[in-house]
Amino acid sequence: MLFTPDFLKRTLLPAWLMAGTLDILGAIVILAKGNAAGTLQFVASGLLGSEAFTGGAGVMVLGLIIHFFIAFVFTTLFFLAFQKLAFVRENLLWCSLFYGVLIWAVMKYLVLPFSYVNSPGHFEWKQAIRDMLVLCASFGAPLYLFASRYLKSSQ
Repeated sequence: MLFTPDFLKRTLLPAWLMAGTLDILGAIVILAKGNAAGTLQFVASGLLGSEAFTGGAGVMVLGLIIHFFIAFVFTTLFFLAFQKLAFVRENLLWCSLFYGVLIWAVMKYLVLPFSYVNSPGHFEWKQAIRDMLVLCASFGAPLYLFASRYLKSSQ
């Protein structure tokens, strides 16, 4: 069975909430230098375009919803791979960290270009590495934590 109610309650949902929360906090604190409104408006601008930057609380809530939806998709995909691929379970730490890099690449080169943000932009190593490190910490760490805890409890 793929996602049992117990697996959802004890593993997937807490990992999603932790990863989504750490990621948005990392984006606000590290990447946007504390600009929470601008960060959430930027996320919403992927759907609304530049009008999002003139929006208020409603736009920011939409940005948060979009962010957590994307975090849920990435968390679910990781745990599908975790359950289906022995390689992921056997190399959990490396796969969790690599997944942060994969998320960065998917967002930068697949999601953003097809949104109203429409910006892979020019490539800068310093910014790319910083962004990847935020995703490795915000997604990789919680996914590793909850997946390894699940493995220990199921043995």
